[in-house]
Amino acid sequence: MRPVGILAALALMVSPVSAAQQPAAAIVTFDADSDELSAAAKASLTAFASAYDRARAPNVTVDAHATIAESPEGSAGYARGLSQRRGNEVRSFLWEKGVPIGSITVAAYAADRPLPGRAPGHAANRRVEVRVE
Repeated sequence: MRPVGILAALALMVSPVSAAQQPAAAIVTFDADSDELSAAAKASLTAFASAYDRARAPNVTVDAHATIAESPEGSAGYARGLSQRRGNEVRSFLWEKGVPIGSITVAAYAADRPLPGRAPGHAANRRVEVRVE
């Protein structure tokens, strides 16, 4: 079995789901300075949306992140806007896949919450985390 890099693992991570379970979370990553969903991100979000059950977990939280390194001038404001665009892109995709738009909350954290053990500018911090409440 081939080892999988952190970005590939993050891009494909969706908790296993049975008919009686909710998807626990999905994490998708982005290219630098981009809010475009990759094919792997779309596959993960499609699996998440397919397992979504509004009767058991009506609220979905989308936590969007970026890095200061993605900003042309190292601007925190730019990073916040980029993370908001990423979150909005994920929300729109989930809505297109059947998750009610009113149940999805987006929070843009920019570079404020890097992954534990990762430098704030690390590529793994260009992510959106989706979870049910």
